[in-house]
Order: sequence, then C-alpha cells, then structure tokens
Amino acid sequence: MFDDLCLISEGQTLFCGPVDDVLSHFSTLGLHSPVGTNPAEFLADMISIDYSDPARSAECRDRISLISNAYEEKIAPTINVALDPSESPSKHVGHPLLTWWDQLSMLFGRSVRQVKRDRKSNMARIIPSITSALMFGMIYWRLGRDQSGIHNRLGFLMVCATNTAMLSMTRTLKVFPPEKNVVDRERARHSYHVLPYLLGKIVAELPAVLAPPLIFGSILYPLAGLEGSVGRFARFLSVLAVEGMASGAIGLAIG
Repeated sequence: MFDDLCLISEGQTLFCGPVDDVLSHFSTLGLHSPVGTNPAEFLADMISIDYSDPARSAECRDRISLISNAYEEKIAPTINVALDPSESPSKHVGHPLLTWWDQLSMLFGRSVRQVKRDRKSNMARIIPSITSALMFGMIYWRLGRDQSGIHNRLGFLMVCATNTAMLSMTRTLKVFPPEKNVVDRERARHSYHVLPYLLGKIVAELPAVLAPPLIFGSILYPLAGLEGSVGRFARFLSVLAVEGMASGAIGLAIG
C-alpha cells in the first residue's frame, strides 16, 4: 500500500525510506518484530512512549534516542548525498518553505486539533472557574455601598484578578513546554516562521483561553450584587478576558 515510510516521534525522525527496509533496519538495532505480529503495531509500539510508569517512560525515550541516532548515522547521510554541496543543507530538510498564508493555515489547523484533543485540560480549568465563582460569590454576597462594602469590593477585585491570571498562566505553563521542543526542531529545519505559529496558536486557543474567565465573571458578578447595567457587566467581563489573554502570553514567554 505504501512505497515509502517516515517515522517521527518526539519531534525526531526515526526512519525515512522504503517501507520494505524498515523492519530490517530495526533488526540491526536489536529490535526484532515478533513472529505473527502486525508490523504496523510493532513499529507504533517501538516509537511510542509509555507514560504509565516513570521507569518505563525513560526506557522508551532511550529506545527512541537509539533509533534516532541510528537514523542520523546510517540513513540520513544517504538521503543528503544527492544535494549540491554548494547549497545549505538546511534548505533541503523537510518540505520546501510554504507561503506565509499557507503556514498560518496549516499551523492554525494543527492548533485547533490540539485544543480539541486537550478536553481534560480545558475541563480542568472550567470546573475550578465555576466552583471558585460560587465560593467567592458566597463570601462577597451582595456587597453593600457603605465603607465596609467599599473595602470588600477592593478584595473582590483582587480575587478576580488573581484567579483569572493563575488559571490562564498555569494552563500555558503546563501545555507549552513539551510543545516548545517540537517547535524548536521544526524551526531549526526552516519549516515555518515564528509569526504564523504565534498567530495560529493564539487564534485557535482563544475560545479555550476566554471561556474560564468569562464563566467565572458571569457567575460571580450577579452574586456579588454589583451594578446591574449591561454596560458595566460587559466592561467587567472584558477586563477579565483581556487579563486572561495577557496572562496566557506571559506564560508563553516564561515557558
């Protein structure tokens, strides 16, 4: 069905060549496919990482490093031998550089798929937003307009700012560092520019970034008995949304 096969794991190329040669290549590394095992299942198992146990995960990473080093030593030189020595090898690594809009479209679609797959992380931010809004709503229930109420409003605003910033920043710090390693390798191969990556990622993740602060503010605002006009309510949610995006950007910078 396939003439050529390319295996990639953790941003590393593990094999690229005729599909008929892949099992023999793995055999030279001491990785033999058991009799009666589907070759596709065997290859998927060899290049995957088992996260259920730290020791097993480290063993899988060592195996992937072994396969990657073997590819760089034995196969990669044969692929590059046809290149013009006067040209930079980096120009021929991966696919030719796409146009700016094609890069943006491709990276945006990839980021959208990542957001859809990361449902657990999204729910892990939405549920705390709801519970914390209800909890703080009981603490700051129907704030008055007397001197004590004014002090309580200051504490209320500080709680809103802190909660929004922490939820947005912690998600970015948790998700982005593993992705950064892949992006660094792709950027080293001149696969795309930084600006299309950032724009595609920011736009694709915008709903996931805005949902928690908007849900938090929508629940907490009426419970605290703040000004009931639509304009004030919209302004309050806008401030939380902007803070959430700014905190996410800071998380990207830190990560």
